[in-house]
Amino acid sequence: MASHEDEVDKTMANVEMQAKSEDRDLVGSPSDTSREYIRGLRLYAITACLCMCLFLTNLEIPIVTTALINITTDLGGFDHVNWITSAYLLGYVVVLIIYAKMSDIFGRKSFLLLAVFIFTVFSVACGAAQTMQQFVPPAALTGAVLVFALPNGFPNHADAALQGERFSFRNYFNETLHRVDFMGCFMLLIATLFLVTALEEADTEFPWKSGFVISLLAISGVAWVLFLLWERRITSNPKRQEPVFPWRFLQNRVWLGMMLNCIFLGGTWFVTMFQIPQQYQIVKGLSPLQAGVRFIPFTIAAPVGSVIAPTIGTIFKTPLVYLVLVASIIQVVGYALFTTLPTSMHIEAAQYGYQIISGFGCGSN
Repeated sequence: MASHEDEVDKTMANVEMQAKSEDRDLVGSPSDTSREYIRGLRLYAITACLCMCLFLTNLEIPIVTTALINITTDLGGFDHVNWITSAYLLGYVVVLIIYAKMSDIFGRKSFLLLAVFIFTVFSVACGAAQTMQQFVPPAALTGAVLVFALPNGFPNHADAALQGERFSFRNYFNETLHRVDFMGCFMLLIATLFLVTALEEADTEFPWKSGFVISLLAISGVAWVLFLLWERRITSNPKRQEPVFPWRFLQNRVWLGMMLNCIFLGGTWFVTMFQIPQQYQIVKGLSPLQAGVRFIPFTIAAPVGSVIAPTIGTIFKTPLVYLVLVASIIQVVGYALFTTLPTSMHIEAAQYGYQIISGFGCGSN
């Protein structure tokens, strides 16, 4: 038994060393002259298209959040307004991980085009919905699409011929399909879906002590445990399948810290994006247009922070950890200032400054 555990540990160590080697190969060294890069007009065109894709996904979120009250009122399902947010984020989180891993296996360029197509189709479906039951599923699938991929090898195109051979129909099933971690994808989907459903329905449709909620939480907990155990197992043998969540993420302090940072950042970010426009409309009595205008300071400060932070890091050679730490402090200060605002219908001018502080912290982070 001990020898088997030692063998597993050695295999895990080899996998980690291989991953580090692959990361170095991906980044490349300054003296590497064997790579060929896209240049000139083609590079600018591809970059512009990628920026447009990112603009589409970022444009949709503030549009939906500011119009959410009117949407639910017109569709006659205001009591299910939280399901719109939950469905969007459920698709955003779960499918993002699975879809990103699929793009690593099958090719990023093809999956990027597919993502844009899905985003367009289901955005139209959301606009054509007549009831809440018709609106929520397309919202979930729309939230699942995020621009997370670049064209294959972008901007390095030295392996273009090899990529064409890799994705040929002849080798599709033999060399590609068996690498997909279907079991991991399924368990991740079950764990997240059952957890979100339990938290949404508890104390609304069903009490916390009901068998329905307890069963969902129990199934979700078991699925999470099985998911982690399964990912650890297949990480030790990556030649068979590529894990959707490589175990080395939990063994590397840098990766673990960045994932925790993303969790804490994402929670406050989406709460802000959804709750502040709703507060303007429900508490302050403003229209969706007025709420959107008053939310501009946050939406402008975030991208400004995302540009300034890496610029400062590049100019002053500042380590990434210090930038993240300072951005987190700014973010906490901004949200702490939000708690000092009164709950009356009067709109304090100071809240626009608080939006800038918190938005800049989120963007820098």
